[in-house]
Amino acid sequence: MPSFVLCGLIERRKLLTVEVRRTESALHHLLLDIDHLDATIRQFDPDYRVPSLTMASLGTGAQVTRTILTIMRKTPEPMSLTAITISFMTTVGLDHRNMKRFRQVKEQIRTAMTRQRKNGTVEAAEGPGHSLIWRIAG
Repeated sequence: MPSFVLCGLIERRKLLTVEVRRTESALHHLLLDIDHLDATIRQFDPDYRVPSLTMASLGTGAQVTRTILTIMRKTPEPMSLTAITISFMTTVGLDHRNMKRFRQVKEQIRTAMTRQRKNGTVEAAEGPGHSLIWRIAG
């Protein structure tokens, strides 16, 4: 009996993984479409200021933390807070060259990382220039 349950759970996980990959792909294509539209708009109006996506549209803090941890799991090397922030902003379609937005997001990520370090999910070590580098614990 338990083998049927286990097989069912494994099959459900596979289906959800496929759905996540489809959703990631669709999001990636939508973000590329937005980039192309922005470039085209700037051809007609070079002074047009591209509105950035807001953090509120990204969902809850848990979703932000989940995205950060996914990025870190895919990277074999420890990452600086700046590298995590750039990767995060790129992943969710935010412009990391917007310094005001970059500082806001970096501070949110610093808070999330500190919380995850207290939970034991991530570890921090001193990196070059006395900055912290982060990695998944374990």
